[in-house]
Amino acid sequence: QHGRALQFAPDHLRQDRNIVLEAVRQDGEALNFATSRELRVDREALVRAAASPIAIPGSQAPVYTIRDVSVLPGGHLEVVAYSMAGEPWTDTLPSDALLEHLAARLVAHHGRARHVYIDFPGHGVPTP
Repeated sequence: QHGRALQFAPDHLRQDRNIVLEAVRQDGEALNFATSRELRVDREALVRAAASPIAIPGSQAPVYTIRDVSVLPGGHLEVVAYSMAGEPWTDTLPSDALLEHLAARLVAHHGRARHVYIDFPGHGVPTP
């Protein structure tokens, strides 16, 4: 819950991309405490990933399972997702929508989460 706590973490944790990413999501300054040169050099990519509404492995976030994606007349996409409680959610996205857009809509639908997991049965769960 406190990204800057990364400065006190053992070195092996400060080199772990997912741990650093979660810390940066909580506090952008946490990137200064990453010990991996690769993470510090690719700062832009890490900051973009930190801003993503797609949850990273190991983080607490609601899970939505995509059950159907249809192309509507005009090219828009109709997406049907279900929460873990089995509650359906349907929305229409532009034809050029990315997973980030779908995740952002699911976050808005949820109302309390900042990130979500998106499960595509048979294809797995994407990460930022």
